[in-house]
Amino acid sequence: MRRPVILDPVEQLVAACMGTDRAALDLLLAGDGDLGRRAAAAHPGALIRAAQLGRLESVRLLVGLGFDPNAIRRTSALHEAAMRGDLAMVELLVELGSDPAAVDGEFRATPLGWALHWGHDDVANYLAGRTPERTDRRSGG
Repeated sequence: MRRPVILDPVEQLVAACMGTDRAALDLLLAGDGDLGRRAAAAHPGALIRAAQLGRLESVRLLVGLGFDPNAIRRTSALHEAAMRGDLAMVELLVELGSDPAAVDGEFRATPLGWALHWGHDDVANYLAGRTPERTDRRSGG
């Protein structure tokens, strides 16, 4: 029989956000007001993962706790949403402060460039009005 995995409070907080478990989230934060900051520092990629999975409410919760909507690992949450063609997520991330002019760490392209590359015209049209003119819309860089 396998033993249950025991998560520390930081991991519990991230799991509660990813699962949109507000009761668990409230309980964790009631016991430690600094937990959100520590979780953001320990797991900066959680917001990117939530965007990859299309979890709008998780993204709202994570940003509300202090996760940086402009964090870039290889990509940002906005790059991932643009690649997936997830217009609702793109709109939410921009509303929450994601920078449409951010460039990814591998191709040096903006989220607009990713949307264009993957053929997501609705996302590209939305981002085109929010990306500085210096962006080459063909390559995104």
